[in-house]
Parts: sequence; C-alpha cells; structure tokens
Amino acid sequence: GRLFATTADDTVYAFDAGTGKWLWHYKRRSPQTATIHAVSTPLVDGANVLVGMSDGFIVSLSVEEGTLKWERQLNNPGKFIDVDAGPVLAGDVIFQPSYDGALYALKRKTGEVQWKFEAGGSKQIVADEASLYLPSNNGFIYSLNKSSGKLNWKFELDKGTPTQLAMTDQYVIFGSTHQYLYVLDRATGKGLYRWNAGDGSGFAGSPLYDAERKSVYILSMAGNLYQFNVRTGFKKPDVYQFNSAYR
Repeated sequence: GRLFATTADDTVYAFDAGTGKWLWHYKRRSPQTATIHAVSTPLVDGANVLVGMSDGFIVSLSVEEGTLKWERQLNNPGKFIDVDAGPVLAGDVIFQPSYDGALYALKRKTGEVQWKFEAGGSKQIVADEASLYLPSNNGFIYSLNKSSGKLNWKFELDKGTPTQLAMTDQYVIFGSTHQYLYVLDRATGKGLYRWNAGDGSGFAGSPLYDAERKSVYILSMAGNLYQFNVRTGFKKPDVYQFNSAYR
C-alpha cells in the first residue's frame, strides 16, 4: 500500500498509494562532484527498501519509517561514482552495478560484498535462473554466472552504449545510443541481427517486448517509435544486416 520514488537530489519519498499522502522521506547529501542525471528505482524487499544513491552508496531503508538499516559504499575509482541502476534481488543476493565501477553481488541482509565484476552500468541488469545480463557503460553486454560472477560471454557494440535489455527465451534485444538495434543469441552472445536507425540516431529508451504479440517496441532519439516482429528459431546471422566490422 505504499509508493516509493527517488528524486534527482538524492531523496527517497514514501507515499500512501491510495491517497498520495506523504508518509516519510530520506535525504542523502549529494556529492560535490559531477553526477549522472539519472536515479535508481527503489526495490521493496519485505520490510526494507533498497535504492542506489549518487554518492556511490546503496542503502536499505525501513518501509515503515524510512530509517537507515544499512549502507554499503561501492568502491568506484572512475569519474562518476553514481549508483543509478535499480537493484535486482535474486534469492538472498542483491545485484547492483555502479556507473563507472563494477557489478556487485551483495548479501541481502547486510549488504556485504560477495563478489564483483569489473564493469559498471547505469541500466538495471537482468537475472534468470543461472545467469546475469549486464548492459555496461563501456560498450559491452556481459553474461555472467549468477553464483560466481564468472564470464559466460561478452558482446561489443559497434559504437555507443546499450539501452536496457529486453529478453525472450532465445534472444537478448537492445539498442545502442549511437545507431543500431541488436539481437543476440541468449545462450552464446552471438550477434544474430542488427538494424540501422541512422548514424547518430540511436536509442536511449528501454525496448519493450510483448510476448503475446511477439513484438518489440523501441523509441529512437530521432523521435520515431518502431515495432519489430520477433522470429523464433532464428539462429544464423542475417547477412544483409552485417558488415565486416560487426562482432
């Protein structure tokens, strides 16, 4: 019965979902350095709310009162220390990327670091039964073993950074900020399809997959909304969509 929201000035608000009444807020001191204009989506975990902050911390707050349960600084030597991606909970592990730093696996109750993978991101990861899928700000998509953080495969974009990922049983679908829409084989990371939106006219918003209609919808930075039909059993690259620079 509660609604939680994060603002750009590092404040988490709790409202009554039925009436919109303010219940509490938690204010974090924003860093003096430059930060990314993005915020972490809060994640409710029982009696706690998990959220990343622009000062490089992930915090756990009380759902009822907004008091701090624990905080964990995600060590980040990069230019931007933000934790902008929404946390993902799988079992007793929280998965949280920092912007310039790494992807962290944290213990659910304490925030203690179990392992980290040296690639960061501002987009939320995707987790399935065995693997994690990370759209990284370094221009790669990574698939990792969920238990150990070991690399399954990686895919390098031609240019730009990836959007959020849309997943089907077979495919990983995403856009780049520079030019292309990509489809990868989910199991191997092999590129299957690449569609050109125009040089410099890439994608910033997240793709949406409609499983019932087997369609993907994505909005380009040129203001065009596209619908793509998703084929099943598509295993070999479409040679008409590739060039020699494609990985």
